[in-house]
Amino acid sequence: VQLLVRCPECGAVPFSRSIWMTAATPPWICPQLAVRQPPSRRRRNRCGYDLCQAPTSPLSARDIGTLARLSTTAEAAAAHSLEPVNVAGFGVTARDHLDAVLELIDERSDLIHVLTPGAPESDDLLSSAQLAFEVLDQPTAHAAADIADRHGLLDPNGRHTPIVTDARARRRPHNPLLAAIRLQSLEAVLSPTAQLTFRLATSMPRYPEPIPWWPDQVQYWLEQVPLAVIPQVLWPGTLTPWIQDDDIPARAASAMLLAKIGSTRAWSLIALDLGLPAAFATTPNALVTRMRRNGTWQQFLKALENLATRLADSPPPIDYSARRWAAEPKLIERAVQNIEIDTTPGITVDSNQLAVLLWQTYTGGDARYHPDYGTNATPLEARTTSRTHDALVDSLIERAAKELHHLTGQPDHGPLEWRPP
Repeated sequence: VQLLVRCPECGAVPFSRSIWMTAATPPWICPQLAVRQPPSRRRRNRCGYDLCQAPTSPLSARDIGTLARLSTTAEAAAAHSLEPVNVAGFGVTARDHLDAVLELIDERSDLIHVLTPGAPESDDLLSSAQLAFEVLDQPTAHAAADIADRHGLLDPNGRHTPIVTDARARRRPHNPLLAAIRLQSLEAVLSPTAQLTFRLATSMPRYPEPIPWWPDQVQYWLEQVPLAVIPQVLWPGTLTPWIQDDDIPARAASAMLLAKIGSTRAWSLIALDLGLPAAFATTPNALVTRMRRNGTWQQFLKALENLATRLADSPPPIDYSARRWAAEPKLIERAVQNIEIDTTPGITVDSNQLAVLLWQTYTGGDARYHPDYGTNATPLEARTTSRTHDALVDSLIERAAKELHHLTGQPDHGPLEWRPP
């Protein structure tokens, strides 16, 4: 039977006030003062209901089964087992499974409200739990999302599974199971920005990590590629055959797309940290549009996700962000002057060209996007040349890079150049 928490006659909660402790009547007789009292203050009317005679409300077999499942799910979560549980086609922990059930109940009936003793909507708890299990018992994410949509659950505009790509997505933790169901069911209609932010190219899409409560917890945002490991122009040969090595704008746009994976960073912030001009902001969208038209976007998205995973497993020993901010033109000019290239016989570049090549090699960027080197009188061939210099120029760049490292004072002891494994 369903347990009662209030007196059926007056609605008082037994033993919730001192009058229950001081009453001379038996403890099963409700001593709560009645609403209507006589004019005389010498006598007070009490409820007097015999709680032993409270009517019972039998539970159905379905309700009993739902309560048993809730208890079993809670016991499995309390065991802290790391053994994955297969739910809606995803492998999750028992704690995530229980949390998903409770969030679905909360979305439908407001969990805190229905658990309030004597709330008139308390009967909704069982029906909401039954619906939650019905959603999560489906074999696939699409089937679970269909049932959820039919009952107004997993609302893309709600607080449990919001579909937003800015910082609002990280204001609170989100259940990974519900997030994967909602995101995978919408994979065909989500924008490219959302596909990058929610990492739809993985087997289990997910939200970006929530914002830490304390500043000392911020080292770098998990689940997103740190800007420090991304050069201004992606390494050659990294995303072939989709991006050619001589297509410098596409390689720069790909670097911005890589920085957007699993992140709510604004495009303007990404362009600023990569040292790209403001006018470059439309180039990633143009690249995505071109790939969506020729049908290669999904393959390219998977390649970007694989690259992000490789960088997480084997991060580069270079802080590209620190190098971009430290390699000022004046310091580069001093570094080139200090190695005295004019005294080197057989040199094929002048000091201006060597400065451009040094900046490109040291930062992993391209001089056409530099506010100084991109507009000077240096020939375009010297500004955009690949790392195919002769051995003498390579040695000069290495010497100048050591001098530049000394001048900047950056604790960067990584190699001059690096390529993903």
